[in-house]
Amino acid sequence: MAKKNAPAFGKVSPKNLGIALGAVWGAGLFVTALLDARTGWAATFVGSIGSAYIGYGPNAFGGLMGLMYGFIDGFTGGYLIGWIYNWLCK
Repeated sequence: MAKKNAPAFGKVSPKNLGIALGAVWGAGLFVTALLDARTGWAATFVGSIGSAYIGYGPNAFGGLMGLMYGFIDGFTGGYLIGWIYNWLCK
């Protein structure tokens, strides 16, 4: 039997959520850039993201730039999501 007034959900570590989302988004951008360079697949996506991330493009350097930008954006977004989630669950 559950305790009365017990929180329904546990807290989330904003730092760990940020690292996880940053790693996934950065790796996704890196792989997509390399696939575009090799096969031409996802050229529209790479071009669209490249308009926001300076240096991102269908080559190895562009993939590394996407990895860096993606990790920073994913980490920031994940951290904020975790922080807001914990704040709302108080």
